Amino acid sequence: MAVAVGDTFLLAVTEHGDLFVSGGNQHGQLGLGLVGPSQEGAVLDRARVFDNLAVVMVSAGAKHSACVTCDGSVWTWGFGSYGALGIPAHLDTIQMYANDDHSDDETDGDRHQTCIVSPLRMPQHMHGRVPALMVACGYEFSIMLTAAGHVWTCGQAFGGILGHNDTLVRRVLTQIATKQFADQPIGMVAAGGSHSMALSRVGGSLWSWGVGNQGQLGLGVYCNAMAPRAVPPATFGGVGVRFMAAGSDFSMVVTHDNTL
Repeated sequence: MAVAVGDTFLLAVTEHGDLFVSGGNQHGQLGLGLVGPSQEGAVLDRARVFDNLAVVMVSAGAKHSACVTCDGSVWTWGFGSYGALGIPAHLDTIQMYANDDHSDDETDGDRHQTCIVSPLRMPQHMHGRVPALMVACGYEFSIMLTAAGHVWTCGQAFGGILGHNDTLVRRVLTQIATKQFADQPIGMVAAGGSHSMALSRVGGSLWSWGVGNQGQLGLGVYCNAMAPRAVPPATFGGVGVRFMAAGSDFSMVVTHDNTL
């Protein structure tokens, strides 16, 4: 079982690979095919929504959601105006809803929002024809990891959170060059509010990038990183990292000696 919590909503994968959703749904982030909260919760019909494929992991961002099914497919839904869903422009008319709810706490410029209200499957050719292992949702951006150990990102790019050494919005997944990770295969990714992290498949090497004004990058400085930067091993006493998590403006890791 896996659980993910967004700003106002909850997603949970059951033991049988079904997806339970509950909470806020003003952007379609619950994947119910409509907008409006589901306080009692609901289970998405796997046969209808995910082609009868079991969900193996799920992630919740501020206003959008994503999951990976057992065949290595990525599915995204929710707020999609800035590319966080990785949906090409010619597909974003599918299952679309224009949110004109002025009671929401968005700015005037965000009142007319493009939202995908049901999970939409991302063709695997959009991430190198390699199955996905995991996906992580941040604030208006997403990170995806493939079985090849490659990292792909899409969405807003403020502060360099997409890791491409620029601030260009990307509507579709774009691979971060492997040289940014010293050509090491990646085994885990994490998305915070406005920063990102990646962990090597072996050895416990950690990279971080994006907004760092609260020290959330762990680099010893309060500044942004436009591309992945290695967190010095001395930070953890030379012990490799085995697990990590990113919050809104902070990060946590567990090292191989079980230190938090």
